[in-house]
Amino acid sequence: MFVDDLSLPQADPHGAFPPLELLRQMLDHATWYDVKKEVNTLHLEDIQVTLLVSAMTIRESAKLGVPPRLLRHFNVISISEFSDHSIRTIFTKQNVRPVHRGNVKSYCMQGVLLSVPETMEEVSCMKTLWVHEVTRVFCDRLVDSTDRQWLLGTVATVCSEHLHQDFHQLLQHLDQNNDGIVSEDDMRSLLYCDFADPKCETRQYVPVTDLEALRGVVEGYLSEFNNMSKKPMSLVMFKFALEHLGRVSRVLRQSRGHALLAGVGGSGRHSLTRLAAHIADYELVEVKSILQPPRLDCDCTQIPQIEMSRTYGLTEWREDLKLLVKKAGFGEQPVVFLFSDTQIKQEVFLEGVCSLLSSGEVPGLFPSDEKHTICDKMRNVDRQRDKSKQTDGSTTALWQLFVERVREQLHVVIAMSPCGDTFRNRLRRFPALLSCCTIDWFQPWPEDALQAVAVRLLKEVELPDDTRDGCVALCQLFHTSTQTLSQRYFEELGRYNYVTPTSYLQLLHTYMVILQKKREEVKCQESRYTTGLERLEEAASSVGAMQQELINLQPILLTKTREVEEKMAMVEKRRGEVAEVVLKLCIIDHLTVIKVERVVRQDEEVANQAAGEANNIRLECEAELNLALPLLEDATAALNTIKQDDIVFIKAMKNPPSGVKLVMEAICVLLGEKPDRIPDPLGTGKMVEDYWSVSKRLLGDIKFKENLLNFDKENISPKAIQVIRSKYRDNDEFKPEKIKVASKASESLCKWVLAMERFEEVDRKVAPKREALRKADKDYQSLMAELRKKQEALRGVQEELAGLQAELDTVKKEKTELEQTVELCNIKKERAEQLLSALGGERSRWTENARQLAEIYIKLTGDLALKSMRNRDVLLASGSIAYLGAFTPEFRTCQTASWVTACRSRQVPCSSTFDLASILGDPLTIRDWTLNGLPTDAFSIDNGVIISNTTRWPLLIDPQGQANKWIRNMEKDNSLQVLKLSDPDFIRTLENCVQFGQPTNNSEAHSSILTLICSKVLLENVGEELDPILEPLLLKQTFKQSGSTCIKLGDATIEYSPEFRLASQAVLTFPHPSLTLRSPFPHPSLTLPSPFPHPSLALHSPFPHPSLKCRMYLTTKLSNPNYVPEVSVKVTLVNFALTAAGLEDQLLALVVAHEKPELEEERVTLMLQTAANKKSVCCS
Repeated sequence: MFVDDLSLPQADPHGAFPPLELLRQMLDHATWYDVKKEVNTLHLEDIQVTLLVSAMTIRESAKLGVPPRLLRHFNVISISEFSDHSIRTIFTKQNVRPVHRGNVKSYCMQGVLLSVPETMEEVSCMKTLWVHEVTRVFCDRLVDSTDRQWLLGTVATVCSEHLHQDFHQLLQHLDQNNDGIVSEDDMRSLLYCDFADPKCETRQYVPVTDLEALRGVVEGYLSEFNNMSKKPMSLVMFKFALEHLGRVSRVLRQSRGHALLAGVGGSGRHSLTRLAAHIADYELVEVKSILQPPRLDCDCTQIPQIEMSRTYGLTEWREDLKLLVKKAGFGEQPVVFLFSDTQIKQEVFLEGVCSLLSSGEVPGLFPSDEKHTICDKMRNVDRQRDKSKQTDGSTTALWQLFVERVREQLHVVIAMSPCGDTFRNRLRRFPALLSCCTIDWFQPWPEDALQAVAVRLLKEVELPDDTRDGCVALCQLFHTSTQTLSQRYFEELGRYNYVTPTSYLQLLHTYMVILQKKREEVKCQESRYTTGLERLEEAASSVGAMQQELINLQPILLTKTREVEEKMAMVEKRRGEVAEVVLKLCIIDHLTVIKVERVVRQDEEVANQAAGEANNIRLECEAELNLALPLLEDATAALNTIKQDDIVFIKAMKNPPSGVKLVMEAICVLLGEKPDRIPDPLGTGKMVEDYWSVSKRLLGDIKFKENLLNFDKENISPKAIQVIRSKYRDNDEFKPEKIKVASKASESLCKWVLAMERFEEVDRKVAPKREALRKADKDYQSLMAELRKKQEALRGVQEELAGLQAELDTVKKEKTELEQTVELCNIKKERAEQLLSALGGERSRWTENARQLAEIYIKLTGDLALKSMRNRDVLLASGSIAYLGAFTPEFRTCQTASWVTACRSRQVPCSSTFDLASILGDPLTIRDWTLNGLPTDAFSIDNGVIISNTTRWPLLIDPQGQANKWIRNMEKDNSLQVLKLSDPDFIRTLENCVQFGQPTNNSEAHSSILTLICSKVLLENVGEELDPILEPLLLKQTFKQSGSTCIKLGDATIEYSPEFRLASQAVLTFPHPSLTLRSPFPHPSLTLPSPFPHPSLALHSPFPHPSLKCRMYLTTKLSNPNYVPEVSVKVTLVNFALTAAGLEDQLLALVVAHEKPELEEERVTLMLQTAANKKSVCCS
């Protein structure tokens, strides 16, 4: 039995080593104990322990870390490091086929063997490749620059002694400054990859000779990835990114290659791995965080992304590993498993990953039945291989084949952060992370990376070239200086702050947003000045024109007045003539038009009365007819039930029943059919009437049923109806229920006959009333004809008079409009003269201000010697928001002072003293903040400005709770929802806030959780680790679905409300008091009305004061939290710890409130009144 890493187990709290004690029990007593259900003794009599061999490393000098009671069973043998000769012998005899070994030295040979002879034009190419692989294997593991310099010196020595070539001459093409020395920075240009030529069918591992061409190729792959992915990546492929992309791609290309990417969050580990997997055409499997456990698909070839929930545990982890291993073992496409240290919920997760790294399988992962299923599938795979490679078909061989395929197909990429002791402890506890992985250490971005990113992002911004170069240099300075400041922050105060590449990107993004907002503000102000100047020019040129217009309008007005008087006289005369003509037409003497209308109305009343009488008669007729309608409808329905076969059946009867014959006789009577005369069947010798032969003829008619349905029931022969009533109606045998016995169809015909009889009786009674109705209708039509004649005459009168009145109104309107034109022209002239006299002196000031604002639009980055500071120091303000939120006041002041000094040394104009609140703050808004509980010291006010302008959600370090109190007061009118991660309905509440964005009333909610829907969220008491469910929300990972912006919270995809989305849009448009237009008129009635229709000539400040637009706040009560980079890159940390100035202000308020409560009340009242007055002035 061989036991490796005997010294690896850690001591428990009692100082014991349980795994080692288990081995000691086996050696001492050959006995173990099963304690799953009850303590049972397991005797190991059948196990013959003939030899136990163990291996371990010495963790510390002269300390093995193994209990003496176990160590006494071993003969301890110490193996020294191999000599150079031994190592040379091992690698000289190494087979051409790359072999995976635990020692990292074999990785050099694997890298060398990635190349092919066709790419080696000369021996120096192989030497260069060897240097590159040594650098990748050993140099990438080193953190300290001194160690990397030592390694390069050692490589140079080896090249000289063993490769017989000078190191600097071999790599002289990398020497950028031509000093004859290849430095560590020059070695960054030594790149090898297999994707430099995308047109080549067979990828060759060759050196990169043209970095710009490689950048274009990678950007093409990136564009292809973004078109295929739901989560596109916005990456700048600078040299630093290309280096690490090549390193990750190199590991994925190697057989059984695994990578350990060490770096802080936001350095590009995950993005470059995704891109490398896409370039290699490998399938990527990532770990995602969700709310509920995932539904595992039984089809192992369609593995979902591994998703972790809040309840995710070891059982779910092992099930996901099963799917991952099956995917790698059964599939033909290699799989890249990207795993991050932030997803290690339990340390046991790493045990499974390390087992995959070292052996390709996880012990005990599959039970026996699943192993047999896997072996059955592998048997089919084995049969498809070449016969020389096929196994013997045994279960052991097939399982080994599965493990080998997993090792060949699966590439594990582990992303870990080196911050804290966790990284070091995990590397010590899990040696496979070092021995089985190629380490790629993501160092802080070098200067060329910072410069490339800044140049790329600022390329779209309208800036002069010298200004853009200065901004790029300052951005680099801000980033590197804050790294130094963070180190001093930790050394002096023991507080943590991490500066990541994400912070640098936030700096650039914040700068562009603020600059754009400021330029829009300046452009608006410039437009108002230029518009005012245009209106002054327009007024000056309009005075003379309006004076001439008044002179020209006077004679026209007099002429129009005479025309109106003449027209009015003509209209009155015409009115009388028309009235006389109408009276003659109506043949009514000595009546006015009003009396004509009265006569017409009387005739209308008479006609309406006649119509009412006719309608009453009609209703009576219809009421009596309705009595017979049900019988008629039943008879019609009964006829419709008769089929043609029923008619044929009746016709075919030779001796029909008496009931059938009786029904057919009645039908013949109604239809007017005469009977045949035949000899009496009784033998009397007389001729008798026979209806059956006639009935058969009727039944033979194909339209028999249709004739009955269309029977003219309103004109039944009186003779026929008399026969029906005398012979059939009262006949006991002529009843439907009796006829039904003989024939169902005859029953329907019987009902029809009785219905016709009943309808005739009702119709006969209604006939007199119908005649009366006809007469009443005739009288009504006569009255209406006469009435229409009179109405037509009246309508002619009215139309003629209306036309005359319209002509008169038109003439009057023309006169009124002309009078108004003259009056308006006078008003224009007077007000234009007032405008020129009042604002004539402002022309020069407005012109100068407009010119200065046009210059500010381009040069907002510096100080243009204007009195206002609002357009200054935009870049410094952006740096403060991006980097300085987590620092204390002293460190902030020190850092901004150093930045100001750097700006002046680089000849970049800036203010002598930096004040964030004066640049991005608004006095009215700050006044509202202080009234709602924000301390009045500069540090707290700067915190409020940072929260208002950051592009990420703020996480407030608030040990005293003053920020929490301030937010509660500020947002109390905005339906603030206060949450904690421990709340049972935390997720449901957060989903409603994100989805609805604002309160919903009862009619809209339709839910019992109405009170949980709100517009703003305060998440209290967060710890150093955030719930994974918040990650999509913190990173704003939205996507389009069915035309709507959506976000995934847990396993729920919800719509991302625009109201909630406003949080990412900082409100940066603030009023500029010094540029407010002053009204020259002492009275509001003298302001310019509609004669100057352009609305931009309003003479007050048009800029609304800002408000706090965040939709979610996070606060913690931890006084000194250590938020790792993976957390800090998702939020904006703001230190809200109480300062001395803030404490003094609060203590003073408490003392005054206690000693002089009336003074405190008066102070608060005055503050509220002052704020309200300023707000009214700004909005008026």
